[in-house]
Amino acid sequence: MTWFDAEALVLLIALTYSSGELQKLVAFENAFERTFSLIKAEGSISQGSEVVEDCLSLLANLLRLNVSNQSYFRETGCVKNLTALLLDATRAPEEEAELPVWTVARIEKNLWGLLSIIQLFLARGSISTPVNQTTFWQNGIMEQVLRIAFSRNFSAKVTSKVCYALLHEMSDC
Repeated sequence: MTWFDAEALVLLIALTYSSGELQKLVAFENAFERTFSLIKAEGSISQGSEVVEDCLSLLANLLRLNVSNQSYFRETGCVKNLTALLLDATRAPEEEAELPVWTVARIEKNLWGLLSIIQLFLARGSISTPVNQTTFWQNGIMEQVLRIAFSRNFSAKVTSKVCYALLHEMSDC
């Protein structure tokens, strides 16, 4: 990723934070697909840097309180990308050596961002929540969330977010 691309990503994050119209405009210019491609290119959840964190921030901005973008995300098959990211986060490291503390912290920060994105789809009282729940079940997100909840590889902060927020919201399905 070039310096210009990184700055463009940060600019998109700033512009889409509070403008529903800009969120829609950006989303319908293939932002979801491009963002997931960038996440993959930058190492996904398990090896990603600040760029992955920025990509997750952009996704959150595009989906926060925007039912239209959530529907578009769901209907264009982007939920399977969330499942792939969760799979990546729960995959055991290839080597038996212990990961450096900073690497574990980065993985957990990226995973926290991903879980927050999933939670955006599960707002109590939203008319789209039941459809989102069903789509998440069908795409294996619940299975991956349960793996995280019962994994010993993550901190109490991550597992408590999963147990309290996500499992509570997904249990209505």
